[in-house]
Amino acid sequence: MGRQFATFANTANGMTDIEKDRLLRQSMHYLIIHEIGHTLGLNHNMMATQLHGHREAHDISLTQGILSGSIMDYPAVNYAPVGMEQGDYYSEKPGPYDDWVIEYGYSSALDNPEAEEARLNSILSRSTQPELAFGNDADDMRQPGRHVDPRINIFDMSSDAVAYAQDRFALIKHVSSKIKDKTLVDGRSHQELLVGFNILFREFSSQANVVSRYIGGVYVNRAMVGQEGYTQPLTPVPADYQKKAMRTLSNNFFAPDAITHMEPMYAFLQRQRRGFDGWGRDESPRIHEMLLSAQKRVLDHVMHPNVTMRITDTALFGNTYTLDEMMSNLTNAMFSDDIKGDINTYRQNLQVEYVERLIAASGLESSSSYDTITQATAISELRRIEDMADNRRGDNASKIHKGYLVDRIGRAFHKSRS
Repeated sequence: MGRQFATFANTANGMTDIEKDRLLRQSMHYLIIHEIGHTLGLNHNMMATQLHGHREAHDISLTQGILSGSIMDYPAVNYAPVGMEQGDYYSEKPGPYDDWVIEYGYSSALDNPEAEEARLNSILSRSTQPELAFGNDADDMRQPGRHVDPRINIFDMSSDAVAYAQDRFALIKHVSSKIKDKTLVDGRSHQELLVGFNILFREFSSQANVVSRYIGGVYVNRAMVGQEGYTQPLTPVPADYQKKAMRTLSNNFFAPDAITHMEPMYAFLQRQRRGFDGWGRDESPRIHEMLLSAQKRVLDHVMHPNVTMRITDTALFGNTYTLDEMMSNLTNAMFSDDIKGDINTYRQNLQVEYVERLIAASGLESSSSYDTITQATAISELRRIEDMADNRRGDNASKIHKGYLVDRIGRAFHKSRS
């Protein structure tokens, strides 16, 4: 997916043949070396993309073909942000983690057993060095509510993954404005545009998933007690960074205009027809369903019982982004921009989905799987939404929608009292 995205992004920007060749070469080098790593016994290392800062990752004089600590990660394609010179697209050389593991596993042993043990322990003692960071599939956060360290993930890049995602959201908007004109060619079908649209949308969804994991996240350090570089093993993600992640989602993913830049493509998203392969299929694109499904996946994590409980638990050892503040920020992301006026159909779907999730979490209508603190917070947010939904403003469709929200919340509270 990453290589295809870069291809379409570069198509929109007028990629030269030399750049196309470099992209293909680096993607093949990455793939081949990754698989060779498996044959040598290397695990996936989903923490390795922390090697460079989000701007440094695009500086080819610094990366020199090594974008992450290990070739064994699943990285985002490193396409340059708007206005920045293109650096490396992929790692095409083993990273420092790979060299370290190969040294431990394959370097020549000493004849003396005690000396060999000391040599191996000396190699192992370097595990706390930042460039040797490690977390495999058993630690990664690709699934909602699963695991705790957001740095251990797939399709991210850099030690500031949230800032990197912000650049990527801006790039997607930039490419969306150009790709239609670049892919519609006389005498050909619309299939290339459809494929390009789907790639851009998947990247949009993927980066939102990466960002969401920092909310309620916990950085894990597996150093042994007394080892150089040892710190406390569990450190909550700083509150400011959690809030930065929430703002990024609010401004780019949940916003009323989250995908309006893609709208000029909608009427042209036609599959190329072959024989009877369209039999029984609704040919029109399901845009609302596509966006809501992506937004649901992010809410699946941010509102997961494991995450809401973790936010409360980690307040006992350093987390200052409290559950009530997080949920208030999330409600604002859903409603503040438009609840007093016109609400487009994207947001109507999202707001209803969010209210239904709050009702389910609250326990008002049925038994809740959430802890009591989360239940109480959900009830508080439902009352806030009920107060915000001013039915006197907005176009008729928006008034109907707000009336539905108020009625739905009212029915939930009524059922709890009956």
